[in-house]
Amino acid sequence: MPIVQLPDNNFSKLIIYRTRYTHEDTAFFTKVITDQSTIKKLYSDIKSSDFWKPGVYNCPEDNGIEYVLNFYSNDVLTVHSILNVTGCRSIRFTKYTGRRASSSLIEDLQQTLDLSKQEFYGYQ
Repeated sequence: MPIVQLPDNNFSKLIIYRTRYTHEDTAFFTKVITDQSTIKKLYSDIKSSDFWKPGVYNCPEDNGIEYVLNFYSNDVLTVHSILNVTGCRSIRFTKYTGRRASSSLIEDLQQTLDLSKQEFYGYQ
């Protein structure tokens, strides 16, 4: 799969939602971010995440928690990404090559969502 560069950070809005969970009491939720510095920081974390290298990976247990990060420019969806925060911790894109999710991306997202570690990872 060819490596395609992600577009520049010209986003007006970021919508984040959790789509999968591990426990019935781990709620789905949606958060809309319009603060430009927060959007730039998260997108920078994504762009600085490493590409997957060929090989076999032995990943820790994946509990299924996924966060969708949709970046918008003038109300037009520009980048759709799906972040797995457990297991091999990857971020995938529509039309773009997936990457390994960096620790800074995981930490900054947890802080942005104002969730405890337990809540963020879906443990009650």
